[in-house]
Amino acid sequence: MKRQRVVLVAAVGVALALSARAYAVDHAVLIISPTKLAAHPAWNVHARIVDAVYAGQETFGVSLTRSFLKGRAEEQHEFAPAFERTFTFDGQHGRWEAALGVVAGRSNAVTVKMDITATGAPQPVGESQGCRGAFVQVPVALQGTFALRTGTRFFKTIRRSSFTGVVIFNPGGQVDCTPLASTECSPKSRSLSFSQALASSSSTQVLMGTDQGGWMSLAFADRPIAGSPWYHVMRISRFNPLSGQLPRISTRIPTKLPIQGSGTFAARSMSTETKSGCQTISATGSFKGTFHTSFAGWGPRKLLASSANGATYREDR
Repeated sequence: MKRQRVVLVAAVGVALALSARAYAVDHAVLIISPTKLAAHPAWNVHARIVDAVYAGQETFGVSLTRSFLKGRAEEQHEFAPAFERTFTFDGQHGRWEAALGVVAGRSNAVTVKMDITATGAPQPVGESQGCRGAFVQVPVALQGTFALRTGTRFFKTIRRSSFTGVVIFNPGGQVDCTPLASTECSPKSRSLSFSQALASSSSTQVLMGTDQGGWMSLAFADRPIAGSPWYHVMRISRFNPLSGQLPRISTRIPTKLPIQGSGTFAARSMSTETKSGCQTISATGSFKGTFHTSFAGWGPRKLLASSANGATYREDR
């Protein structure tokens, strides 16, 4: 009897220790692994849910992505509804539950009711979302129901009863999110960016750079008044998008890529900064040009930038 009592007390002690540890879990990030769509094997659905402690509000994003042209092009459609707490985790178990957004003013765009269970031992990762601490990563399995209603004829409604993924979290202790100052020069590169409102519920952003072999992305944001935003991004790589020298920089795209068009940046103000032997030239001005692409499910999109003020150019030497 005495031995049974000792075992019971020990078990209670372990349970209390686990509860205390679970209660201390914070800075949690749920990452759903890419899962192929049965109807469209070239496409994957995945998600990333970031604890509200990082920015005061939970970051919720479910994405549809594909890579094509031998990895030279990538297409992504991300549904990012209004902020709401949808994800909880205690170190071993958790829950992902949401009913967010609307489609055509009627039903929820995404509904989720899934239990989360750790399937392996936690491994140290040291850093998460730019923060440093005693972070660990644990593999997880999700079971339940998931439905993403795209409102398109191509994707229709995507349903899943299971996912795999990982959860990164801090099991306890201090977390330092102070940005680290860089002590190295940026690699030699040039970059150009600008954004433009297309309508009251839509906007676009263009980014391009010469780093990583050269690349460009064209993104459209759809923000319906009675719904939640979808972001559509086409990215192409392995070419140099920028030519010329300040005050005028031109951009052209090789033929047969899923983004086509050209344009010119005209600088209006320039500045040079030299720090620790690193030199950076920055300029702001306008961009004039035309770009167009076509998205699976959402169709063709075109950007006509007649005077996109606020364009920025940067050159690291």
